[in-house]
Amino acid sequence: MLKGCRSLGLDYPRSQPPMAYSILYHILQLVVILISIVNKSVSHTAREVYHYVAEDPVPDFVLCRECGGDLADSHYLVNRLSPEALIKSNQTLFGREEIEVQLLSNPLGIQFYVFTTSSAKCVSIGENWHNDFSWFPGYAWKLCFCSQCGSHVGWMFEPLKTATEDRSLPSAEGFYALVLDSVISETFSNSLLVVPKLYRN
Repeated sequence: MLKGCRSLGLDYPRSQPPMAYSILYHILQLVVILISIVNKSVSHTAREVYHYVAEDPVPDFVLCRECGGDLADSHYLVNRLSPEALIKSNQTLFGREEIEVQLLSNPLGIQFYVFTTSSAKCVSIGENWHNDFSWFPGYAWKLCFCSQCGSHVGWMFEPLKTATEDRSLPSAEGFYALVLDSVISETFSNSLLVVPKLYRN
């Protein structure tokens, strides 16, 4: 097969991509070979298709650490900085680079590492928006709970002018601050479920 790939001008990537992309690359090579056998002409090489796919990877998902419930898609992660942050750091989280993680402290002195997202599937449990002690000036807040198990996973924030009693969730101008210790990535969760080679048949 390598000989057939080389005759078509296909080559393996020079750098080692993640395993999923490596497998995808090889599958695409086979597809190109099969198409070229049938059509005798291919408009895109496997390398071109591979690089197109690799530029827009499948998003990771943010899950509730308590129950595994889906909370957010990593495409919605945004960097909303708080002037109240004790520590700020850029981290790679949920398959995304340069996600701002902030250490915030509430009035009781309890500290939380949080990151922000423009959309989440958490819910508030019948409380009003609070204006006091907001980490983000100009925004009111509510507690945010996992819709599956009810665990506290963070806060939702809404601009003061639109934080009305009839609004239960943030508008497009609002956002969510999720507690890093209360969530887990779907990729990491799946890696815990993989059966070791020793136990496979």
